[in-house]
Amino acid sequence: MKTQIVKKNDFTSILIALSIVFAGIVITFLSFPYAKGFGSILILGGIIALSMSKKTLVHSPSGNKIMSYTYFFPPVEKEKIKQICASSQFHQLKSISNSENGLQMDIYLSKNGSYGAIQLYEYIPYKYEICSPLYEYEGNDAAALAEFIKTLSA
Repeated sequence: MKTQIVKKNDFTSILIALSIVFAGIVITFLSFPYAKGFGSILILGGIIALSMSKKTLVHSPSGNKIMSYTYFFPPVEKEKIKQICASSQFHQLKSISNSENGLQMDIYLSKNGSYGAIQLYEYIPYKYEICSPLYEYEGNDAAALAEFIKTLSA
């Protein structure tokens, strides 16, 4: 199953970086000699900003931005959490105590709440590895996941 979450470039940061490069070119070639250094700095800064422009997660069918949340649970609760995710009974997660490490749960929600996904990772010394399928939710299940996130944040 192919995921509906894709990474796309953030065009506002690209546009700003290109504007800085263009301003540097204009200052370098159309101004007084003492401003060439400033123009060169702007060009270099714009190129660095362009290379560091970030990508955002997007729900591909709707184009909505995806927000991500990360929570940790004790590793012994892995099977129970998998069962909760498979049955979309998110309110049951409140009965499981949070942990500082162990089982990592990444939750992805579209801004309008129409799509949600959960991925579980298990800590294997020195890194986290995927230990569950990607649970994807739409409609009422996605709305329930969004409501659960709101109760955790409050």
